[in-house]
Amino acid sequence: MPISSANILQHMAVPHRHNVYQIGCLERRVTLYSQQVRALNLVFALFDLKKLERSSRVVVVGGGAAGLTATVALARHGATVTLLERLDAVIPFQSGNLTRWLHPHIYEWPAEGCLNPDSGLPLLNWSADYAANVAITLRDEFYQHVRESKAINLQKGVRNVKLHTSTTGQRMEWNNARGGFHSERFDMVVLAVGFGLEGSSLCPVQSYWRNDDLAQFELDTERVRHYLVSGCGDGGLVDLLRLRLRDFRHDQMIEELIGRNPDHPRMESQLLLAEEEARARVERGEDPSDFLYDEYQRIRPRSIDEKVASRLRGDTRATLNGLDTFPWNLSSSILNRFLASALIGLEHHGAGADWWRGKIAHIGQEGGGYRVRLENEEARNFDRVILRHGPRPTISQWWVQKTDEEQIRSRNALDQTRIPAWPDGFFGEPAEPKRITRKRKRMRIIRVHVPANAGRHASEFAIDVPSLSRFDNLLDTIYFMIYPRVPPFTYGQTWRLRSKASGLDIVHERERAEDPGFGRYTPDPRPVEDVGILPDDELEIVFLRDANVNRKDANSI
Repeated sequence: MPISSANILQHMAVPHRHNVYQIGCLERRVTLYSQQVRALNLVFALFDLKKLERSSRVVVVGGGAAGLTATVALARHGATVTLLERLDAVIPFQSGNLTRWLHPHIYEWPAEGCLNPDSGLPLLNWSADYAANVAITLRDEFYQHVRESKAINLQKGVRNVKLHTSTTGQRMEWNNARGGFHSERFDMVVLAVGFGLEGSSLCPVQSYWRNDDLAQFELDTERVRHYLVSGCGDGGLVDLLRLRLRDFRHDQMIEELIGRNPDHPRMESQLLLAEEEARARVERGEDPSDFLYDEYQRIRPRSIDEKVASRLRGDTRATLNGLDTFPWNLSSSILNRFLASALIGLEHHGAGADWWRGKIAHIGQEGGGYRVRLENEEARNFDRVILRHGPRPTISQWWVQKTDEEQIRSRNALDQTRIPAWPDGFFGEPAEPKRITRKRKRMRIIRVHVPANAGRHASEFAIDVPSLSRFDNLLDTIYFMIYPRVPPFTYGQTWRLRSKASGLDIVHERERAEDPGFGRYTPDPRPVEDVGILPDDELEIVFLRDANVNRKDANSI
């Protein structure tokens, strides 16, 4: 049952500050989609309870997904909105990130509709994709609203933002990107400052949203690299899965490991029952991790363990570190816990992943790797260390009293604000967002450059690439555009695709086989993203030799 408007405002109100609200800054489950839902819930509740009206002036602090969604929703209902962002870009965390795959509903598994790739939001809608492409979709629609609305004032690159609360309203002060001072009065303040940046005194931490190489195979084939992943939230569990499973992606894993299991409805219902019992134990002040460990071992069929084992990478080892008895706490999703339990629960010790319990006291460099010591003095060596201990809240500067943070955390213990509460049609959904989303899909293209050869001029053509296009289908499309300059089924022998950005050649599966099979059809069903081709990439065709050399032989097959 959706949360009431009154409870939404109670959950999101900043203590001791009149008409100041925060969006998901201290929530337990934070995803891009859930932050957008919280933003829409807040705007709905403010208008539903007449806290705002069409003439209201609102300031939104923070230009991430929540801030943009709140800004557009407020303006849609007639408020005049000033949006303040400290960086010189909106959606700054996800922009440019091509290693994190975002799916709006996947963390709700096994709930109905969890595999739907469309967010279904009335404003700033998006579909499952890499973070960089989702950011482009949100940014484009937001700027369209800015252009079409006279009610949004976007201020980027601001500094020294300060709030002064009085009985007559809220006064916000800031310096703009050029250093100019601004001071304005607002009826309402919405803090969408996010959940902060990751950091640690133990060692440098790479942000979850920076591009990384964890899913890529090690180039040094002479040794296996051992990773430590510390932290059992969704961030840590996702990195563990990416390190140990080939081509990991949540939606594909559900289809392969769970959806094809004929007994999956019973398994999913048992997982939901286990989740209810675990939450009851938390309310009684108990640690649910040992209970969940036993339940996952009982519920998980052997077939899932066998499929997980078949996808293990041979170039990595991984150890998961955390503080609880076992690495299953309710701050992470059922899906990540269940998949990680298969890794750690494999019969052969160390085959999937190790579990190392205890608080890290020291991380020191040793040789080309790291020596990690726990508070109980136990120590181990690793090649790389990944810390996922969570971000440092940035909202603390807005507190009036030290207990304000504890008060908000206690309100959010039930994690109710990420469930949509607005009625159908409240935001006028969703003709405009659907049109924009389709436009983005049409723009998912790659450009292929063809060099001059065999008496022809150099040329270029664009190809629309759906998110799950197979590599062999892409090659067929390109082949018919350059035919008859090369014989059929000779990719890798007479011609090849090369990334203009990286200079790397793209290898067909047939080239990895003992019998390459040139001149006859050999499938390569990998999605183009898994091959390393992404929308907006530029590729060039490289002719490896005179295409006519094999013309006679190829045509005779």
